[in-house]
Amino acid sequence: VGVGLIGAGMVAATKRFATFEANLLRVQALTNGTEKDFNALKATAERMGITTAFTASEAAEAMVKLAQQGRTTSQTMFMLPKVLDLAVVGTLELDEAARLAGVTLNQFGLGVAETERAADVLAKGASVSATTVQELGEALTYAGPLAKNMGFSLEETVAVLAAFANVGVVSGRSGRAFAAVIAELGTEIREQGLIGALDKLAKSGKTADQLMTELNRIAGRSVGLLREVTGEILEINDRLVQAPGTSKNFAEKVLSKTEGAFVRLRSAADGLINSLGETFAPFIVGAFNSITESLKTAVEFMKDFRHEMGFTEEAGAAMAQSMLAGVAGLLDASAQ
Repeated sequence: VGVGLIGAGMVAATKRFATFEANLLRVQALTNGTEKDFNALKATAERMGITTAFTASEAAEAMVKLAQQGRTTSQTMFMLPKVLDLAVVGTLELDEAARLAGVTLNQFGLGVAETERAADVLAKGASVSATTVQELGEALTYAGPLAKNMGFSLEETVAVLAAFANVGVVSGRSGRAFAAVIAELGTEIREQGLIGALDKLAKSGKTADQLMTELNRIAGRSVGLLREVTGEILEINDRLVQAPGTSKNFAEKVLSKTEGAFVRLRSAADGLINSLGETFAPFIVGAFNSITESLKTAVEFMKDFRHEMGFTEEAGAAMAQSMLAGVAGLLDASAQ
């Protein structure tokens, strides 16, 4: 029994390592990386498993998501820690954090070097308003492209979306509302900036009903809301400009006490299993390859044997049942 448990443990650890290794190989393939790149990816994932809220295996999965966005090996490794911090801040799944970081950079024409800035602005925007990182991401889906075309910075755009959130307009609704404002007041905004355009409307004395009559209904209501919170937009924007370090500091704070102890234990266990799996892999792979070749040989032998000797249906069924039982045992062992 003891030997069997040890063998099953070896197979399980090797399978765990195989998944980790396969994800790294996927990144290498997606980025056209070299063997040197593979080793660097592996070292990066293992380091993230020690220093962040995620295991090395989870870090490898996140790198796959980043590589699928067309990032190079070096870009993937650079973005990874920022994405992991964003996932902690926003309580996001890793694939969603990777997607959000990548999309935000693309929307505002920012390079990979600005990943931390994007994560910090989203984190800060969520912390100073009645919205979440995920809701800001959804709002940017609608507002981001138009805001970029109008010359808005990421900070200015998130400030407006955060201000909308504070008056109850969140997620996709705030993004569509902001997009409607830009579409209707594009000329004024280009000439005077958003705040200037809103100030001009405020001084015009027009009521919300008049605004909704002159503009389309969504834009009219949105402009009416925004001109009431112009000061708040400026205040939030000032705080967002001072956002650097927000996501990293938040993630470190989360791991500073009891939760961090559990996270570090989980990461250590994952690292140990992967290390054992990597150690056992050559033996397990060699053994399984040998068994596979033996089974292939047996299949060919049985085909020839059946053809030359002939078999009654009953005898063939009995032998097949016996062989299948043996193969099933091997498959069960490999699936552990």
